[in-house]
Amino acid sequence: MLIPDNDSASISIGIRTIWAKIALFFSIFVVIVLFVVTFTYGSLLQTAIEYKDLQGNYQILLSEREKIRDIVHDLQKLKNYKSQITNTLAGYVNVKKLAMDTSAIESPIDAYSTQVKDDLGNAVFANAFFPTHAPLDGFISRKFELIGGDYDHFGIDIAATLDTPVRAAGRGVVIFSGWTKDFGNTVIILHRNGFHTHYSHFAEIMVKNGDEVSPSTVIGTTGSTGQRSSGVHLHFEMWRDDVPLNPQKMILSFNNEE
Repeated sequence: MLIPDNDSASISIGIRTIWAKIALFFSIFVVIVLFVVTFTYGSLLQTAIEYKDLQGNYQILLSEREKIRDIVHDLQKLKNYKSQITNTLAGYVNVKKLAMDTSAIESPIDAYSTQVKDDLGNAVFANAFFPTHAPLDGFISRKFELIGGDYDHFGIDIAATLDTPVRAAGRGVVIFSGWTKDFGNTVIILHRNGFHTHYSHFAEIMVKNGDEVSPSTVIGTTGSTGQRSSGVHLHFEMWRDDVPLNPQKMILSFNNEE
C-alpha cells in the first residue's frame, strides 16, 4: 500500500503468491550462482597463482641444475688440470693416445706433433690463443728426446744469459706457479684445445696462479734453479692433454733450429 503525503487516495498493490514464490526462488538462484561463480573464480585465481609460482620454481630449479652441471664440469676440468700438471712434472706420457711402436718411440711423437699442427690448420694455429710463439730467442742446447728411458727429454732447452725475460708462448691461464725439486721455479700455462706449456728453471717467477697471460706477458726470467739444471737456460715443454709435443715441430721460429 502506498500512502501519499497529501490528500490523494491511497494506492494498494497486490502480488500473487505464485509470483512472490518465483521472485524468491529467482533471488535464491541468483545468490547461489553468484556464490558458485565467486568460489570457482577464486579457485581458478588461486590455481593460476600457484601455477605461476610453480613456473618460477621450475625456472629456479633449471637454473640451479645448470649451476650444478657447471660446477661438475669445472670440477672435471680441475681434475684434468691436476692430471696435466702431475703428468708434466712427472714426465708421464700417455702412449695409448699415440698408438705407437714402443721400439721406435721418437718418430711417432714427431709425426703426432706434425699431425696436431696440420689438424688445427695454419690459420687457426697462428691464433694467439694457441702456443705458437717462441718464449725466448736463443740457441737450442738440447732438443726434444723421447727414447723410452731415464734420459727422456720432453721439451727443449734454450740457452740464455741470467735474468733474460721469458714470455708466454700464447694466450692462456697460469695453472701452476711455484717451486719443484727437479725443475726449480716453474710455470705451467693452460691454453685452448687441450694445450699447456711448461717453463722451468726460472731465476724469478713474474706471474701467479690464475693470471691471464698473452704472448707479450713476461712470466719469468731465466736462471738455473732445480736439480735438473746445470747452467742458465729455459726448459720449455709443450703438451696436448697427456702427450708431449716437439716444440721444434710446432713453433715456426724453431723449425730451422733442428
